[in-house]
Order: sequence, then C-alpha cells, then structure tokens
Amino acid sequence: MNVLVAGGAGTVGVRLADALIDAGNRVVVYDDMSAPHAADGARWLDRRRNSTGRLSFVFRDVRDGSELDRAIGAADAVIHAAAPLCGAGDALELGVRVHGTLELLGVIERRAPAAHLVLLSDSGVYGNPVMVRGNTAMFAAREAQILTPMSSAAAAAACAEQYIFAAARSGSRRATVIRLPVVYATDPLYAMSDAFPARLACAARTGSPLASNADPRWPYDLVHIDDVTNAVLRVLARPEGSVGEAFNVGGGARFAPSVWDMTQHLAEIGGRARLLPPLGETKPSPVLDVTRITRVLGWEPAITWKEGLARLFAVATPPANLGTTNEATAQALVAWPRAEGLA
Repeated sequence: MNVLVAGGAGTVGVRLADALIDAGNRVVVYDDMSAPHAADGARWLDRRRNSTGRLSFVFRDVRDGSELDRAIGAADAVIHAAAPLCGAGDALELGVRVHGTLELLGVIERRAPAAHLVLLSDSGVYGNPVMVRGNTAMFAAREAQILTPMSSAAAAAACAEQYIFAAARSGSRRATVIRLPVVYATDPLYAMSDAFPARLACAARTGSPLASNADPRWPYDLVHIDDVTNAVLRVLARPEGSVGEAFNVGGGARFAPSVWDMTQHLAEIGGRARLLPPLGETKPSPVLDVTRITRVLGWEPAITWKEGLARLFAVATPPANLGTTNEATAQALVAWPRAEGLA
C-alpha cells in the first residue's frame, strides 16, 4: 500500500509512518517542518527506515495544493496528522486543520479517488466534562453525542471533521475520523520532548519540581502510540466498516489515571517527582468511550498506562533546564498535595 502521512514528522505522524513501513507499506512523509522537534523526528525515522527503500520525504505545507498534487501520486491511503502547536492562534488552526483537510480532499478527488483519507482529530471536540462528582470528572465521551468545542483548536478540528463526513456521505471519497486524547510514546526521542508525560518522567528521574498541567485529581486519558497505530491499520484494513465513521481511540475509563496517580506510580518504581499545582486555571478533559471501535473493528488499548509510563521512565533523559522552578516556591509548596487531599 502507498500511504501519504501529512504531518509525518510530528509526534504522532512520525511513529505512525514508522509502523506503516514496518507493516510493509511505502510511505511519503509530508511535513512543513515548522514544529520545534520535526527535524529530530524526520532524522529519527530516516535512520530507522531509509534502508528499506520505502520512505520518502516532502517538506511542504499541507495547505499547498500544487505540492500535494505532486506528492500524492498513486496513494492508496492518506493520513492527515498535521496540526499546529497548542496556542498557535485561530488563523493557523483554521488553516492547517480545515484548509489542509479541504486541500487533501480536493487532491484525492483529482489524483487518487480511491484513496482512504483518515483524519486524526482531537478529543477536545467534545468540550469539557459537564458532570463532576466530588473532584472527579464523570464524563465518558461517545462518538454520537453533540460536539461542543471550547477552544479555537477544538472548533477547527470539529469543522474539519464535518468536511470529512460530508465527503464520505456524498460517496465521492472514502474517509474516516479518529479522535485522540493525549498520545504518548516510550522511545528516547519522545522522552526528550516537551510533552507533559515526558516531562513528568524526566522530573521523576531528577526529583525536580513540576507544575501539573491540570488539577492532578482529574482523570487524564492516555493512549500509547502503538495502540494508535494499531487502530489506524485496522481502519485501513477494514474500509467497509470505517468509511464515513468517527472512532474514539483512547485509553478509555480503564486506562485514564489522574496526574497524581501517575506521580504515585513513578514513585513506586523509583521516581522522585515533586508535583506542583497547575499554573493558571485548568479544566477537565473528557475520557473517551472506546466501546464502539472495539465492537466494529475489534480494537482495544493493549498497553496500560502503568506499563507505558514505566517504559517512558526507563528511557527518560532529563533536559538541562528541567527543574528551574524557583526553589523557595518549590519548598513552600511541598505540603500542597497533602493539603489538597492528594496524599
């Protein structure tokens, strides 16, 4: 199978491209290389897979229709994993997520009408949990519910999804949406990233103070990249059950620890992270209900968060600037978890 991966040098895209090549596919990585670690991702993939003869790169913007037209060739599948960095702004969110999706749909119609387009979307399209019992979010997002995005990024993702569904309903293109929560990996490349699970694993290695990215009591849906790639491969292998559909691919209720749960588990395996309260206001995020993809495609998460976090801790390499939080502030907050009922 010939597969183009838009955003193929990003955190998810590069590992998805790696798995696709490992499964015997030919892959074109299409990326504008604007993300801070995109060059590292491309080099990592090139070292691993260049010798196969089944990997090529196109360093262009997903909104560039003429370059996409040249790159797509005889693609059997297209994965849209391109997404701007968090907080990139409305214009860039709209451009990459929505205009990029429209460009891909148009190029597929012209050059590869039988290609299967898989859009990797975001669980943020569901909005924030609306039911809270005590301090625990009680919200399992299901594919059929009304979307209520609460940020520009989530609104752009939801808009891109609607174009995908419209194209699939029209019968002109084969397309599927996969909604993802926090995706993490357990390789050295990811361990050096700025993603919160990686930073938490590094802080656990050094005993550094680290501000939580949300209230540490709330559930935090995590899914390992290996489980994501497995889901994508199943979607591509079963178009009759996936075209025109949206699927949640997450850890689900079983694999949704709180940040405090993760910190405690790291302590049990030798970690020494000092958890600080979040900086500014935070909101809970949805835990994904994954029963539908399990029923339709037989997929379910295989890597537990405890197993995945232990693997990440084993390869974590703390950056030099980790733990630069003011020490007086850190000392003043030592009692914070206990005061908040977390210990």
